[in-house]
Amino acid sequence: MTPLDAALLVRYRRMLGSQRSNTSSALAIMWDRLDRYDEADVAAFVRTTAPLLNGAKAATVATSTAFNSQLLGVTPPSVAAEAVATVADMRTPFTATWHALSQGRPYEEAVAAGRSSAVATSETFLQSTARQTGDAVAAATGRDVRWQRVAEPNACEWCQERDGGIYFSSADGDYGHTNCHCDVIPFEE
Repeated sequence: MTPLDAALLVRYRRMLGSQRSNTSSALAIMWDRLDRYDEADVAAFVRTTAPLLNGAKAATVATSTAFNSQLLGVTPPSVAAEAVATVADMRTPFTATWHALSQGRPYEEAVAAGRSSAVATSETFLQSTARQTGDAVAAATGRDVRWQRVAEPNACEWCQERDGGIYFSSADGDYGHTNCHCDVIPFEE
């Protein structure tokens, strides 16, 4: 197994972090601009946020393609965002809002719970996209690789216990929790 270039991983994580931060900030603004948070508003929110999320997914796929290609020592292939089977469920922020209201929380708190859920949903979506892009890169380059889970520097105990785990696909290593920014990286045996 080739040793991981720590500086490359740091740069990659910074780029992904910037993409997640920019997307979640824009999504929070879009959430705050809603007049209502009713069932009838879900479809409009999904339509409104789709260009943002699609663009963020494409940027994440491009970044992850470049990173994985660098680790594999290959020319980055063309990987379409559609080749990575991740989807952001933008209904989740509404259900978080409705749940908070059903628990008797004040309206402002319920809306804030929805905003927090929207941010978490977008961040999880993009991190999952980053992890799963690896399978598309391997397929496009014809490489037979394994994938290793690499915990982020301040990972929780649960993630630290899974650090170094080996998987047959990057999708198999795509798990975690809210705000989990651990990575799945390729290696050839």
